[in-house]
Amino acid sequence: MPKRLASALARLKTSKAGNSKEKTMKIIVDWDLCQGHANCMGDAPEVFRVDDDGMLTVLLEEPPEVLRAKVELAARYCPTQAIRVEG
Repeated sequence: MPKRLASALARLKTSKAGNSKEKTMKIIVDWDLCQGHANCMGDAPEVFRVDDDGMLTVLLEEPPEVLRAKVELAARYCPTQAIRVEG
């Protein structure tokens, strides 16, 4: 493989790896505040599940960037502000 091509591929791999680390989001739940209203599940069912007893389960603690808008809506409209998004 020519040196220029190998160098370009190495830069591309490094660039992609750096971007994924920069855009990692993490879901933080204040379990003392959560009352199981399930608004989060309505906004981001891929990430949150509330069972019949009102118990929240976070399905993806570090969801992919493509779900950011949904996760941020879930945090914004949580009636008790129990959900926080970091990253």
